[in-house]
Amino acid sequence: MICDTTYHNYFKAMLAGDQARCTAIVNQLLTQQIPFTELYINLFQRSMYEVGSLWQENKISVADEHLASNITESVLQILHPTLYGRPSVNKKIVITCCENEHHSIGARIVSNFFELNGWKTFFVGANTPLKDVLLVISEFNPDVCGFSVTMEENLDHLDAAIASLNTLFPKMQIIAGGQAINACTIKSCQYLSHAAHLQDLEEIERFMINNLL
Repeated sequence: MICDTTYHNYFKAMLAGDQARCTAIVNQLLTQQIPFTELYINLFQRSMYEVGSLWQENKISVADEHLASNITESVLQILHPTLYGRPSVNKKIVITCCENEHHSIGARIVSNFFELNGWKTFFVGANTPLKDVLLVISEFNPDVCGFSVTMEENLDHLDAAIASLNTLFPKMQIIAGGQAINACTIKSCQYLSHAAHLQDLEEIERFMINNLL
């Protein structure tokens, strides 16, 4: 288990832009054989949610938020090779950000989390036009497509994407998450009722378990 002292040391180093310190803390946790799921939920997810809250409250700048995201992405890249060789569950997922959505760190964390649990993942990344998402789905035929939306002004793109996918790929499951979705209502997101709204990695973990039943 990651104690509060370790978390706060990591978070303080991340806000200070100290990538080396963040990497050292993660390596120390790995040496202690802290489970990967614990790292993703109680270090990466927790820290990025806190960064997002501080930014929304104007307590940190856009530059601070970008710095924290870039450090997190760098640490995730270091961890990524350890995900290879996991037992496959014979499930595939495409994970992407909606068009005009440039915040991709949440989607990256989710992509790695699925891969950690044996899924074949296709991480498309930030600001992906709908037509290109449709091409990727047609090429790889995933069981699930996941969308991440951080900025509220991009919810219309999410609506358009879900509507198109429900029409063109009616048997494929759709999941959606991100700060903008967590804050919105079904009324403000017309098609969100046609997708599974997963607020955090705990809900994603339950979704994966249910998909294997």
